[in-house]
Amino acid sequence: VRRDAAYAVGIVLTPPVTDAVAFEILASLGDREPSVRIAAARALGRLRVQDAGVPLIGRVNDEDLDVRLASMRALGDLRCEQAVVALTDQFTFYVRGVAGRSAISALAAIGHPSRIPLFEAQTTSGYPAHRRAAYEGLARSGGAAAAAPRIEAAMVSGKDSRVLVAMAFALASAGRNGVNGVLGALT
Repeated sequence: VRRDAAYAVGIVLTPPVTDAVAFEILASLGDREPSVRIAAARALGRLRVQDAGVPLIGRVNDEDLDVRLASMRALGDLRCEQAVVALTDQFTFYVRGVAGRSAISALAAIGHPSRIPLFEAQTTSGYPAHRRAAYEGLARSGGAAAAAPRIEAAMVSGKDSRVLVAMAFALASAGRNGVNGVLGALT
């Protein structure tokens, strides 16, 4: 019931929510049942509860993997700059696993300029999910303009459609001709 209630609140309400609602969802992050913590993290991210940053950072080290993943995603949804170091640590430690993918995706959503070197390094990763996140991170952090010539060159040989859309997004954010690539993905 607690899990379903947290999901329902996250689906039915729209941001911003009252302090009382935010308090109740935040309290659910400490529930003994992992499924409730997952639902709470997802609801907090979707409802953009900015006060959830620090509690969600604490859940990045939860004993349950799915809670960690939901918390990382919520931190990205919140664009919580306080989480940059914790997410970078997660990425560095779990680089090849699902937690690594989740961490770099959250970092890309935040787009903090201090992570531009990380994003640039991951543009040549062997993992498409890392490359996609890297280009999205460059777009959001303001690093795409400097990387635009390399992005355009890489697009010629790119094969993964998700990575190509992220490249187009990065180019568009840099004022280059990338909007058509993003629009083309809609069809």
